[in-house]
Amino acid sequence: MFYRKVLKVFEDMFDIRKDDIEPESTLEEIGIDDIAVVDLALALEEEFDLDIPEDIYGAWTTVGDIVNYVENEAY
Repeated sequence: MFYRKVLKVFEDMFDIRKDDIEPESTLEEIGIDDIAVVDLALALEEEFDLDIPEDIYGAWTTVGDIVNYVENEAY
């Protein structure tokens, strides 16, 4: 459930099709730089009613890292 919702955020924010994203895809591989990670964290906070600390989103390196965080912290 969370995986699809997180991928939808990627699709909406970036020109990335969810079919092109795997959990092991690195953010660098899919063109997400440090500034885009901040924007992504803000969007995820809004979508999932989270408060994501900078040290958390600053450590994300893969899509799987993000999905795991959301699954563990959401709701």
